[in-house]
Amino acid sequence: MANKPFTLRLPDEVRDDLKFLSASMNRTQASIASEMLKEKVSIRAQRIRAIQEAKEQAKNGAFISQEAVEKWVDSLGSDNELPLPVPDVISHQH
Repeated sequence: MANKPFTLRLPDEVRDDLKFLSASMNRTQASIASEMLKEKVSIRAQRIRAIQEAKEQAKNGAFISQEAVEKWVDSLGSDNELPLPVPDVISHQH
């Protein structure tokens, strides 16, 4: 994946933190900012895509039961963590 220049304005406190991290980690401010921005944008985009997909499934009458969600949530952090639940309730009323 190619990297391309991108310019943005940052609040002074963010610039100060980048300077601190750069000096502490012996890395450039740009590399730190790029890495952090990539992580944050990726997480946000993934969340928005999941919401859009869920809205589309709901519009088509497909829902995930509370039981399935609770089972999944209870598994998080365990040795037997479950994958994201899939729609298990289908409504034929659209």
